[in-house]
Amino acid sequence: MPSINRIKFLSIHYAYIISWTLFASVLIYVLGGISYIDALLLASGAATQSGLNPVNLDRLSISQQVVLWAVAMVTNVVFVNSLLVLFRLCWFPGRSWGGIPEAKMPLLGGVRQDKGYGTIERMGSCEVSNKAEIHGPVRYQTRIESPWQSLTVSSDWDEDELDVEYRALKALLFILFGYFVMFHLIAASVLALWIRFNPFYGELLMTNGIDRSWWAIFTASSAFNDLGYTLTADSMASFRGAALPLIVMTFLIVIGNTGFPCMLRFIIWMLSKVTPRGGSLRKEVRFLLDRPRGCFMLLFPAADTWRLVGVLGLLNVVDLVIFIALDQQHYGTPGIQILNGVFQIASTRTAGFTIASLRDLCPAVQVSFVVMMYISAFPTAATVRKTDTYKGGMGDADMDVNSPKSLIAHIQDQLGFDIWYIFLGIFLIAIAEGRHLHDHTNQDVSLFAILFEVVSAYGTVGLSLGYPGTETGLCAQFGVMSKIVLVAMQVRGRHRGLSKNAVIFPGLAEGREDSTLERERLLLAVP
Repeated sequence: MPSINRIKFLSIHYAYIISWTLFASVLIYVLGGISYIDALLLASGAATQSGLNPVNLDRLSISQQVVLWAVAMVTNVVFVNSLLVLFRLCWFPGRSWGGIPEAKMPLLGGVRQDKGYGTIERMGSCEVSNKAEIHGPVRYQTRIESPWQSLTVSSDWDEDELDVEYRALKALLFILFGYFVMFHLIAASVLALWIRFNPFYGELLMTNGIDRSWWAIFTASSAFNDLGYTLTADSMASFRGAALPLIVMTFLIVIGNTGFPCMLRFIIWMLSKVTPRGGSLRKEVRFLLDRPRGCFMLLFPAADTWRLVGVLGLLNVVDLVIFIALDQQHYGTPGIQILNGVFQIASTRTAGFTIASLRDLCPAVQVSFVVMMYISAFPTAATVRKTDTYKGGMGDADMDVNSPKSLIAHIQDQLGFDIWYIFLGIFLIAIAEGRHLHDHTNQDVSLFAILFEVVSAYGTVGLSLGYPGTETGLCAQFGVMSKIVLVAMQVRGRHRGLSKNAVIFPGLAEGREDSTLERERLLLAVP
């Protein structure tokens, strides 16, 4: 019988993202001026951070723009993972066996255990007998009989260390909250001040009917959430000579997604250096650094974090060299050109902003963009799987959740797994858009352009080769069925790398008559 305490996080995450997509699509459609299929594509773009735009956002009302902004805020990587920490904290007191002082009641079939001493209590059809009194560190050997399972419970721990872990989780939640809020506030404030004291770009926004303060708030959020939507129709092309916004947005793009695990560990490490020795906060942040994967899904050990930094840096440098060497479009001084290149490459990995028409780029650069969009989630997802272990007890040996695999093996598995979805999406859209593809007088809708669009949707990036005479994505030229396929690609791509059992609380191992009850541990991440 399946474990009653094993939570299928993949299903929960699908339900969460799809619910926000449907809710936002209805709101956008009801607010008027847009077809429902375009509202659905915009909403899924916001909920999955894909950002493909079938219509320009300057066509939308402020209310519709606010809906997209809000949905992107509550579905991004940082926010969703913070919810998991909050959920763990809420669950922790009532589920910790011999745990923190305020609650020592494990809940399994109505069983109650009081402070780890030799109490026996029968509730319903379950009986628990504690085999020994506890002196010092809490250690249990318990037999549980129930109509469906027979198991031995072994513990589930030093009470002081459990208290430190609980407080470490609370500290982590405050760190994540500060991370999410402060970077939004600081970036929006910087952009608001910049646009207010820059008459040229301020006039540009006013000409297009865009409020300057709302532009700063929306742009900061779109960059941090790796959304890629902009209130200006040409994405960031109008701002490709503005150094400060490009620098701020590049930083937000990195720390809001691919660089989030690295930045988070750096902040926690800094806290460990500035907090007083012997203080409670020092213990908590050291606990987070020493047992990162046992506390948070996107917090990695030091060596793996440095490895992730190296891989991300290498990918960006290689793509930047290709972009600068082959790009025939020049924008101002060499310094501005390099800054534009850095911004564009950072956007290519996840965000989907553009500083020029991608259709006019060198074909080799377009191909490199396809590759970078396809592998955008691989470094983080592979690091998650490589570090997908947890400790069965304080000081116990690490226990592999999945079979041991090298980093390269994980990447190879992911490559083979994703390619089927990519080709299925291209195949379905090729069928639906056959009339465009058979029109040899119009080469603007080609198989490569469709490939680019599908990979962008599946990679949750949002870049598009576009269509001549428009500022929208190529998807604006697609029919209803093709747009539905893109929505499915976005939703599926948002969940690649997730496991069915991403969160495990105290429960029963499946498929065995006798099993060991392990403490709650968070296992896999949200890439």
